[in-house]
Amino acid sequence: MNETSVNQKHKRPVSKLAKISLVFSLAGFACSLPGVYLFYLELDADAAAAIFLTLALLFIGLGFVFGIAAFLMILIKKQAGFLVLVTSFFIFVTSGVLMPAMGLIRPIKKCEYNCKHIRYDIMRYAEDHNGKPPRLQNWCDALTSEGHINKRDLICPGVRRKSNNGLCNYAINPDCKPDSPNDVVFLFETKGGWNQYGGPELISFDNHVRKGANVMFNDGHVEFIKPKDATKLKWKAEANEMKQPASR
Repeated sequence: MNETSVNQKHKRPVSKLAKISLVFSLAGFACSLPGVYLFYLELDADAAAAIFLTLALLFIGLGFVFGIAAFLMILIKKQAGFLVLVTSFFIFVTSGVLMPAMGLIRPIKKCEYNCKHIRYDIMRYAEDHNGKPPRLQNWCDALTSEGHINKRDLICPGVRRKSNNGLCNYAINPDCKPDSPNDVVFLFETKGGWNQYGGPELISFDNHVRKGANVMFNDGHVEFIKPKDATKLKWKAEANEMKQPASR
């Protein structure tokens, strides 16, 4: 076997790993473009944006793994290739585009979890008090003092805790009754306070970098509402809309 054949044999594994890494990186970059586009333009396609960004993270992760493998092969065999450099470039570029978007989505989803957690703990409190939920005037005190919820779960993750001083970033709508329609606002984001309850005058769209607020409705589902859609929220049921009590 001549020297040329030996060199080609040694280069083939590295080139193959680098090519696989490059393919995955390109796929991740391709998925990130529509994901970031949908997310930053604030179109009503959050679910689609999350799917694209998740796929992008998956492909980028695979590209990173194969890229590391190719790099290790280079160290072992003391070889270098243009494809590995290109692969590294795409990994860094895609990560730079993707990570900020994912960093904005994460606090929104954690905030949504907080809303559901609060609702669940209000239900638990009612079970322990003969079906009576905490009074609006001291609902934060009631939930935290009896260990139904931790104070950190009352803080929106989009708000810096030090500047928030441990205050609650959620308020209850007093006009939402158990027999109100499902689309009446029950719980919503607000600025830092304690035992807050009220209507649209309290809602805050500034807790997240991406302007908007998590709003929980009477049927328990949560939506991230953008400022332009605030006027569509229903805060009180009409007399002819009262129905059977909703499970809360």
